[in-house]
Amino acid sequence: MKIFREHFFYRLRHQPEGNKKLYLAFTARALVALVGALIFAILPIMGSYYYGGESNAGLVIAFFTFLQILLFAPLSGYYIDRKGAHMGPKIGIVSELIGSALFLSSPNKWTFLAFCLGLYIRWTFFNLDPLILQLVNRKKGGFWFGFRDEVISVGNFIAVFLFPYFIFHDMWIMAAVISVVNSLVCLWILREVTQPGKLHSQTSLLDSINMVKIVKKGMHFVRVNHRFPLFTLGTKFFQGTFYGAIWFLFPLHLFRLAHQSNGLTLGIHEIVTICFAIVCGIIADRLDWKKLEEYAWIFMLMLVWLLPFWNSPLSLIVIGFFIGMANNFFASASYHALTKYNQDHKEDGSFSAFSKAVQNLGYMISPIVCGYLYEYYEFHTAMVYVASVITVIGVWMIGLCFLLKNTEKELVYSD
Repeated sequence: MKIFREHFFYRLRHQPEGNKKLYLAFTARALVALVGALIFAILPIMGSYYYGGESNAGLVIAFFTFLQILLFAPLSGYYIDRKGAHMGPKIGIVSELIGSALFLSSPNKWTFLAFCLGLYIRWTFFNLDPLILQLVNRKKGGFWFGFRDEVISVGNFIAVFLFPYFIFHDMWIMAAVISVVNSLVCLWILREVTQPGKLHSQTSLLDSINMVKIVKKGMHFVRVNHRFPLFTLGTKFFQGTFYGAIWFLFPLHLFRLAHQSNGLTLGIHEIVTICFAIVCGIIADRLDWKKLEEYAWIFMLMLVWLLPFWNSPLSLIVIGFFIGMANNFFASASYHALTKYNQDHKEDGSFSAFSKAVQNLGYMISPIVCGYLYEYYEFHTAMVYVASVITVIGVWMIGLCFLLKNTEKELVYSD
């Protein structure tokens, strides 16, 4: 097909230097995704074991997500803008290495916190968005962000079928061993990935973690880029809310009702991304991305309200397939708009940190609310909460498509 022809992966050795750096970074990201997804899936169970109950586990996870928003995300933006887009992933991997090694040395509730700390720092700092924005052709953002999502999903997909073997206490040490080994391998892969920093200001380190200023920088980026980054923020908040809920609820549900569920209830979302992320990205680059955004969100709003009422294991798999499709389409559309209309590269790191904080807001709230609802009101009520929040996000995104139609026409005319 004509729209896919220029994106084939042949003749890799003749790719530009920037693309080669991205291939290396994506390889490391796939490995980090595999190990990270495995460990994050068992974190609620580990937290419940060390701190007594699902609600307490949700609070522990929410605490570290809160640290992501207020501390880790601003710091990642600070170092990426000043030291280069390659520094975030490397700092994150070193942090995970240290946390895993501490837990491995003496597993208890205190080193478990160190384990969580390292994982959440790595999760925040290993952010490839600035590297992509700085290295790729601005009209191919959908493809490259789709490629990124695809390699992450390959790792996640393998992880969801491995995590049932790691939910028991005697396997947690093995998970920490795998994390240490994987961190060392990823550091070796990333040794040649470099990208100089672009921001040369006198902002101090303490000033950089002022959350008010982070929000101001993020919204400044939104305004300078004609509000198109709002689509990315909507996508991030959806992903934090939805995946924060299901990655917390489904492992607990499997642990409690192992005979009624399996890893495919989580893995189906990754299968869809593996199969369609790049395709959706290319379509967003070549066709009308606004229509993709609108139709995908309308479809999503219908699907999420099936989850509370049609939630057998088979139903979760079927609905999850179509939710994954809708997510890939509107995510690709939002990334295409972000890349195409990005006129503020000096704040790529700051906006990536801001968008990560928005995503982590969903990841922080979902475990608290869903942990309480699941423990006292069961699975159905927790999914009603998730569907309600996603409805608000979806209506916002659909309305934004109509509001920015004239803005895009003006920009295209000026080009």
